Amino acid sequence: MRLNQKSQKRARIEIIPLIDCMFLLLVFFIYSMLSMTVHRGIQVNLPASQTGQIERRDYISISITEDERIFLNKQEMSLSTLLDNLKARTEEDPDQPVFINADQTVRYQMIIDVLDKVRTAGLRSVSLATRENPDAP
Repeated sequence: MRLNQKSQKRARIEIIPLIDCMFLLLVFFIYSMLSMTVHRGIQVNLPASQTGQIERRDYISISITEDERIFLNKQEMSLSTLLDNLKARTEEDPDQPVFINADQTVRYQMIIDVLDKVRTAGLRSVSLATRENPDAP
C-alpha cells in the first residue's frame, strides 16, 4: 500500500521584504546626514537670502543677538575686547574666514562696528550668515 506523500517545499528566504527594509534604512540615514549641521555660534534669527551658500571649513563665528550682545564662538564679550581676541586668532591663521551671524533686528551700525573690528584685526574673508527665504520664487 502506497501512502500519498505530500510534496515538501524547500524553505526559502523571501528577499523582497528585506529589500524594503534596506531602502527604508538607506532613506533614514540619508535624511539624518542631511539634517546634521555644525554651528558654533549663538542661536539668532537670521535674515533671508536667495543666493546663500554653505561653507565647509574651520572658521571664526561672531554672533550678535537681538539685544546686541556679541559672542565669539559662543564666548560672550564686549565690542572693545573683540579686537584683541580677533588679533590673537589672526596670529594662528590669518586666512581664517569669519562668519557674522547677526539677528535681523540688530542695528546696522552695530554690524558695521563689528566689521570694522574684523578688518582692523587683519581678517579679510568675511561673510554675513542668512537663512533661506521660503517666499523666494
